[in-house]
Amino acid sequence: MITDATRVLITGGAGFIGSHLCEEVLKHTRHIVVVDDLSTGTESNIPLGVEFFRVDISKCDELYTAMRDIDVVFHVAAQPSTRSSIEDPDLDFLSNALGTYNVLIVARDAGIKRIIYTSSSAIYGEPERLPIAEKQLPGPMTPYGASKLCGENYCNVFARAYGLDCTCLRPFNVYGSRENLETSLDEVVHYTRAVTEGQPITVNGDGSQTRDYIYVKDVVRAHVMAANNDNSIGKVLNIGTGGEIRINDLIKTIEVVTGRKAEVQYKPWPEGDIKREYADISLAKKVIGYQPETRLSDGIRQLIGELQTSRT
Repeated sequence: MITDATRVLITGGAGFIGSHLCEEVLKHTRHIVVVDDLSTGTESNIPLGVEFFRVDISKCDELYTAMRDIDVVFHVAAQPSTRSSIEDPDLDFLSNALGTYNVLIVARDAGIKRIIYTSSSAIYGEPERLPIAEKQLPGPMTPYGASKLCGENYCNVFARAYGLDCTCLRPFNVYGSRENLETSLDEVVHYTRAVTEGQPITVNGDGSQTRDYIYVKDVVRAHVMAANNDNSIGKVLNIGTGGEIRINDLIKTIEVVTGRKAEVQYKPWPEGDIKREYADISLAKKVIGYQPETRLSDGIRQLIGELQTSRT
């Protein structure tokens, strides 16, 4: 349970999900430490009053000082791009697989007992059936998905071998402000920004493919709920909306919210891309009481406001 006296460490706290998580955790405790190498995040994303260590988690020795006297670790840091993982699998392995191993080793040595690991729906690959439940056998299609699954396996092993209390969360298609648009493939942010700026949208295939788009504030709320509920220990939980949105319907929603017509350019379907995916979130509802709160249209409205603020 996170209280005023709990000391929390967030890896990747200068990045997209991590910085929003900082803001959510600040509602419960002021004792927060952020570890980030600033490869995709920025220091300005970190809230005031949060202690910051510029650390590369692929280098184990650099972690020990930052993780001293910590009670709970949210391990969010990662190389976040599926595309980059294909282009540079070495970097992906160092950041995601080795980095997670290092965080767990230092947590063990420092006597930290509680770890919340941010995994990914990319571990599933092409779904066997829909909605995707946690019991589906993993079949990652990218080095990114494989490295995230490796992190889950290490969490499970460290729980058994060293008594770490681990929870693994599998967010689906997370969107919101502060995404690194150079590495992110998120359609919601790219398309929303394009429409508001009068730029064309490029869609793979005919736009009938579906995704489970989950607003970042709902994702970070689920992280804190997992940390505050001992029933989540040892569990792997999907974090999504439980519904699927077609790309073409996403574009229509953006048009309605912005009041602007999108200029859409379709290109051939890329081989290996997933046609349909959305989460079965019944286990997360049962275990931690998770329920998504943000409708897609409302999330897009908030995103537009945040994008406009960032330009001023």
